[in-house]
Amino acid sequence: MSQVQSSLLSLEKSYRQLVANIRLTRDDFEHQRFADAVRVSMQAKTTSFYLRLAMAAVVGAFVGVAVGLGLSLLEIYVGAERSA
Repeated sequence: MSQVQSSLLSLEKSYRQLVANIRLTRDDFEHQRFADAVRVSMQAKTTSFYLRLAMAAVVGAFVGVAVGLGLSLLEIYVGAERSA
């Protein structure tokens, strides 16, 4: 009878260990299931106001030079006195 009792205690201990391992595995699976749902690949950053201002100035200067060269090539001089 004592062998049966010790076997039952051993079986109960093994069963509890099995249930604990199953719960641990299930929790780990649930954790990993959604682990890559949100992946941070880059830090968030915002553009600077001055960078946009500088880009607008460069584009404006380029357009101004292009218009000036175009008018000069067409021999159209703005603000020049007309000669007869």
